[in-house]
Amino acid sequence: MDLAVLDSAPLYLAGRIALRGRLLFDDDPRARVAWEADTRTRYLDELPSIERMSREYLEGIATRGRR
Repeated sequence: MDLAVLDSAPLYLAGRIALRGRLLFDDDPRARVAWEADTRTRYLDELPSIERMSREYLEGIATRGRR
């Protein structure tokens, strides 16, 4: 992804960006650091659930495709 509006992005996207994204512009370092810390914490806390839901979704598609 080239550009994302992170204030309204879903956690699974915002968290990945907070962990691995590249900063292009920063006009408020304090706000950025606070956002990154909060988003990373929430994302890592929810990551097992996010991965489980993704796995169950893909398994459901695979099962329905075999019928």
